[in-house]
Amino acid sequence: MLLTWQSDLVAGWTVMVDGSISQPVSIPALAQYAATTVDVLIQIPSDILSGTLNETVITATSQLDPEVFDSALNSTVVGIDVDVSLEPDLVGWADQNYAVYYTHTLTNIGNYTDSFTLEIKSFKVRPSDPGPWLASIISPPWPVLLAKGESIDVVVGVMVPAFAQEVDVHTALITATSVADTAVFAVVTDTTIAQRRLGVGLTPDSALSGGDTFVSLQAFEPPAHATLEVRPGDGPVLQKPETPSS
Repeated sequence: MLLTWQSDLVAGWTVMVDGSISQPVSIPALAQYAATTVDVLIQIPSDILSGTLNETVITATSQLDPEVFDSALNSTVVGIDVDVSLEPDLVGWADQNYAVYYTHTLTNIGNYTDSFTLEIKSFKVRPSDPGPWLASIISPPWPVLLAKGESIDVVVGVMVPAFAQEVDVHTALITATSVADTAVFAVVTDTTIAQRRLGVGLTPDSALSGGDTFVSLQAFEPPAHATLEVRPGDGPVLQKPETPSS
């Protein structure tokens, strides 16, 4: 007996009958009313949209009489594979009362048109802080509807509060969750560092000549002390900050 098959396959699909992808496949002769098992494997490509239908007809034909045959229909429907990607993790820094903006990419990597909710969580850096840092999702509005393979930018803003101390490190968590299956989600982190704001003042305004040695240099927020040495024939050289005298 010979097995042949016909399928409405598109590129990437594979039909395997009794371990063979080539047809016909010969099976041992069977006694009257005897039966045997025929294994049919339909391999689905990874990029096929959910709901896609494949129909494969398997035909068994007698080798003694080709007009004696029978067929069976195998219908395969691609199931829903829900998955999501949100990336990358980012790091930024800003002065107190300034905001840092982060841009992430949200992608539907499942095989199904799906909607995704967005959530952001912010925390206190230290228990004594008045509250968590202000963090919000600027865009897009959600839920976000994305077709298979479609992407969209997610923009997040984090404000460094006035009470933040120098080199405070804050982490915000951004989560994208599938509406079709809430057990499927992706998370990224935005790490924001509070940096000090510096300003300098150079005094006095005056003409200097060789032999004048020191000019005051003052730094603000936080205070620091340094000196400028004026040398005949060359420009000023910034020296190592000195410890202020008490």
